[in-house]
Amino acid sequence: MKKITGIIFEMDWLKQNQEFLTVFENLPKAQNSKLNWLGTQLYLEFQKKDKYAPLAIQGLMLELFAEVGRQNAEINKYNDDPNWLKQVEELVREEFDNKFSLKAIAEKIGVHSVYLSREFRRRKGCTLGEFVRQIRIETACREILKGEKELCEIACQVGFYDQSHFTKTFRNQIGMTPHEYRSVFQKS
Repeated sequence: MKKITGIIFEMDWLKQNQEFLTVFENLPKAQNSKLNWLGTQLYLEFQKKDKYAPLAIQGLMLELFAEVGRQNAEINKYNDDPNWLKQVEELVREEFDNKFSLKAIAEKIGVHSVYLSREFRRRKGCTLGEFVRQIRIETACREILKGEKELCEIACQVGFYDQSHFTKTFRNQIGMTPHEYRSVFQKS
């Protein structure tokens, strides 16, 4: 048996599935809510000390391998992203807290909005709206862990209209509420 980051895999399984060992070498550019959720669930399972935790961890790791592999395969189809797509990502990362209009972004970048929408999804594995939400939630996670601001302040800072919408989106992507996230990860 070989131990990998606290998880034990049978050598026979590793020999039969060696390609899974390399999926994390080039992590996907577009992280998605499934990866966030799986990461959070893994962390929570590592905290549990019951007899079922190892089984749950092994299952979650297999799901994580599959999801990262799928994302890598999808993204690698389009290794040479056009400059306009890189500009869109940069724009969203810099101005994620602004209200976005697909049409406005398309005009700013100089492509048709339908083409932008279709190509972004095809090349990044998520819609532009999902990408914006992911960036907002990633930023919120960092702010939550700093512990300097109230959750309602963070919700507004990252571009949500209210804490209710923020909480619902956060739970969908991370698998727990912002309050639970703060409680769990600030103890660590």
